[in-house]
Amino acid sequence: KVRIDSSGRLLVGTSSARANFNDGTDSSHIQLEGTTQNTTTISAVRNSNNDGPSHLVLGKSRGAAVNSTTIVQSGDTIGHINFEGADGTHLIRAAQISAVVDGTPGANDMPGRLVFSTCSDGASSPTERLRITSGGFVGIGTSSPDMRLDVTGSVSAGGGSDEDLQQWNIASDNVKAEIKYID
Repeated sequence: KVRIDSSGRLLVGTSSARANFNDGTDSSHIQLEGTTQNTTTISAVRNSNNDGPSHLVLGKSRGAAVNSTTIVQSGDTIGHINFEGADGTHLIRAAQISAVVDGTPGANDMPGRLVFSTCSDGASSPTERLRITSGGFVGIGTSSPDMRLDVTGSVSAGGGSDEDLQQWNIASDNVKAEIKYID
């Protein structure tokens, strides 16, 4: 069943709007509620004889009116995908993926970065864990990667044959990388 309430919210599968997103600080203009996978799945399917995909668009403008195209600025968050679980009272954010303007935008030019954040046990908000910059640099444990893979902290990897690298470590004592072969 579909309902539009007095505030103009589109409600699917419920007759009353939920107001407890993000610990009660956020609300939603479109809400889908259900008790099974089939009643809580949103789909967009494109049927066409070409390689064209379906799209989900999250957009941002600095304009104050509907249909504005006022240019965004470096550092503006374009959109979040939030993952929240119920704590008995509210839905609490556990993880978040953010798209952020990562440089100066211009005509047909929108530099962007993706930021992946998770919430530690006992924490009240997500912390950035991984970043992919507009330059293609990946940072783990750093918000300003300056190489293709920039890791702050220790890293290890194992497996493979005897000829393969069995373990490598990255030290944080002003050493960019330390590679060890362990027999």
